[in-house]
Amino acid sequence: ARHVKMDAKTELINALSLQMKRVDGLLALAVTDNDGVLMMKVAPPGETVTEEIDAIFTNSFLATAAMSAEQASKVGMGKTTSCVVSFEKYQVVYIMASPLVMHLLGKTEMNTGLVLSMVQDFKKILAPVIDMKLPQSLM
Repeated sequence: ARHVKMDAKTELINALSLQMKRVDGLLALAVTDNDGVLMMKVAPPGETVTEEIDAIFTNSFLATAAMSAEQASKVGMGKTTSCVVSFEKYQVVYIMASPLVMHLLGKTEMNTGLVLSMVQDFKKILAPVIDMKLPQSLM
């Protein structure tokens, strides 16, 4: 068998995808910078990011998370670390990992507590991007 060396982005996507497998109902994960600029979209193993999910992950939708977190931080309770938003068909968990924001899109019945308990796992996977401030061209 031939060994194919994966690039850094592919390794990150594969590691995030494997983490996602732990949560039933987690449909997709988007990683953006603090301004909402999309860096990557990830689906669980064996799944793809559908057109419907692509339609949800618009630039304006992704940019809203960072703006909301910034506004929420102004109420005097400290820095916003995560946020959960529920919709009729979906829920979104935003995880602030400056300079990144993770947007985890799931079905309404997704176990939100489990997702929130995995924050450090997701951050550990993205540590090379968070800590080393890798250029966006890598992403």
